[in-house]
Amino acid sequence: MATDGYFETLGMTVLAGRTFERTDTADSTRVAVINASMARFWKGTDPVGSRFVFENAQPPQTLTVIGVVSDSHPYGPDRDAQPQFFQPMEQSGFGGGGLVISTTGPPAGLVDTITADIHRVEPHTPVEGGRTLEDLRQSRLSVPGLTAVLLSIFAGVALLVTLAGITAVIATSGSQRTREIGL
Repeated sequence: MATDGYFETLGMTVLAGRTFERTDTADSTRVAVINASMARFWKGTDPVGSRFVFENAQPPQTLTVIGVVSDSHPYGPDRDAQPQFFQPMEQSGFGGGGLVISTTGPPAGLVDTITADIHRVEPHTPVEGGRTLEDLRQSRLSVPGLTAVLLSIFAGVALLVTLAGITAVIATSGSQRTREIGL
């Protein structure tokens, strides 16, 4: 699910067609924007204007492709991009979701302000997990970074143990041949 401005906020490039507009409402034609990975299913033809059936919806929905956007990696930078399609929030029939907000100022204080504004309009709406995109990136990259640091430490320890072993073998061999060397 997405609204107008979603793709621009996340920096996803429009490759063909258009993204959502305010005219894509529940009463208009059911539309979808697909990513480049899903566009490959059209095998080189332009998917804009074609239709596909979303069978997991109740009832199944026929969606018209209005645009193609660049791939994103929602499951982590180390995973391949997956075929995805996006529907306008007004047409999806789903009530939950998240906010993605672009700001020119520092985002840290904005979370509290947005939470207060949401609770002013709807006091019982749960609001949680306010984080910046940079925080999300860092949390995704922290595990591979920690793994790299630990592997480097273990490699360094293994090198030191190896050097100590080689030094001990050479010292023992040299001490056993002291008489031969003396002759």
